[in-house]
Amino acid sequence: MLNQRQLQPIQPNNSSASAPAVIADAGVIANLLRYIAAPRPRESARGLVTREQSRAIRLYQTWGDKNVNLMLDVMRQRLGHRNLDGNLFSPRVVTSVVVGDAYQLVILNAQTLYHFDLNDFTNPNMLAALSSTLHLHVRLYPRQDQRFGLTYVVSFRDFPSEEQAAVAESARLPKAVKLDLGARRNLRDRLMVPLGVSAQGETWKPLADMQRGVGHALIVGVTGSGKTSWMHAALAALLAENSPRLLNVALVDPKRGELMLWNKAPHLWNDCAYACEPKDMRQLLASAVDEMDRRGNLRAGVACQNIATYNAKVEPAARLPYLLVVVDEFLDLSDDKPVVASVNALARRGRSEGIFLWLASHSATALNGLPGPTKANLSTRIVCRLDTATSATLLGCPGAHEIPRAIPGRMIVRVDGAPQLMQGYFLTNDEIVAIANRIAGTRTGARADAGASGPALTKVEREVLTWAIQQGGGYLSVLDIQRIMGLGQREGRRMAERFEENGWLEKDVKSRNKRRVTEKITLLLGAPTREPSDKLTNSTNLTN
Repeated sequence: MLNQRQLQPIQPNNSSASAPAVIADAGVIANLLRYIAAPRPRESARGLVTREQSRAIRLYQTWGDKNVNLMLDVMRQRLGHRNLDGNLFSPRVVTSVVVGDAYQLVILNAQTLYHFDLNDFTNPNMLAALSSTLHLHVRLYPRQDQRFGLTYVVSFRDFPSEEQAAVAESARLPKAVKLDLGARRNLRDRLMVPLGVSAQGETWKPLADMQRGVGHALIVGVTGSGKTSWMHAALAALLAENSPRLLNVALVDPKRGELMLWNKAPHLWNDCAYACEPKDMRQLLASAVDEMDRRGNLRAGVACQNIATYNAKVEPAARLPYLLVVVDEFLDLSDDKPVVASVNALARRGRSEGIFLWLASHSATALNGLPGPTKANLSTRIVCRLDTATSATLLGCPGAHEIPRAIPGRMIVRVDGAPQLMQGYFLTNDEIVAIANRIAGTRTGARADAGASGPALTKVEREVLTWAIQQGGGYLSVLDIQRIMGLGQREGRRMAERFEENGWLEKDVKSRNKRRVTEKITLLLGAPTREPSDKLTNSTNLTN
């Protein structure tokens, strides 16, 4: 909240001495508000701007009307609330008054905002979005009064240049911020992502909130910019503070080491959820797409719009954990067509199924091979220092190329509004190792039986193939996979083909519609038990 001194305008230079002498300090604004609220004859209800005033003042009023329309557009888009008629809710402006060439007052009727929290209109992100849209400094009048409504002050003369604003904001930020999970309360099972410290203070955002969450994200920064340090801090917070029942992760690590610290966490989605070889990376991402399709079918079966409503509707034992897929150095994989196809599918449809995609790269050119809808869905941007202005513009975070080399971890973050300059959190290597070991110490023996003689199996793959051995007589058809996993025909056929590629199934010349389980998968599964899993007991062998 701004004080009265901050509301005083910058005085004009001698060259502009002929400008209207308007001094709009806090006292003047208070008098204006009292004037607006005071009862007066109907014919004088037009306010301070009359036909007798100068043409310049009328032009300011016209400009002020345009400002009001732009502000309402920003509020409609950010709030996203629709009325019964289907139109976006628009706040009601009680009065808009232009005070000479100094200020504009825009007053909202607070009594019509009962659908929202007052913080929705007064938080720094809303003010930053309004300021960015108008290219003027939008602030709140410090002494709000219910008689007047919610009052915004739009300053015409003291809006700093982009360079001045960047320098001033950067000077207010610390040069390093260590992540201290012990200092934060109420983090347990809330899926909160630590972003960094902005001029307004510490900033954490939920991962899974459909409106304001981090969701899908692009994490970009040149070598030494602090990108990887931020990723480790974010993973440390998510894995240390959230149960594996709520959050699973899948890690794609082409550099073979950056994400290896987390491959012993109980949060790993399945036995092969850490991949560093090309074939394994393709398989892992393809499995995530299959999981997305399976969740979509489950969700559609109970008429739910997203994973949150699905989990609220089903029994606790049937709830689905959120899945975070982290792909490091995506630029190295951008020419791999199966990988890009899986990334496109996850970015387009994963969010409603509770599957979130984080792509990290040292260069913005990793985006060149992605279609427009995929780039749009990767809406959150965590951008550390870049090498060119073109890359900063491409990522929607102008100024990232001007971040000082001497301040690693300084970044521009765009989550649910205008980009913000922040100092990202970091952990020392010893702290990362200690947290990873502590998390791994909670690991149960659920994955201890992963086969060592071949590629690891996911839990679902293990159940399907075990069913084929125990109930299907060693055979498995596409319809069997559809029935067991709740998939459509296309997804079921794709999974069967992938099983063949892995050497787990082979086509049988005696049966066109069935595939035979190979000796390789029999060894990988070990000796089958006599009783199948509860989930598959009632399944029947269906063939084409």
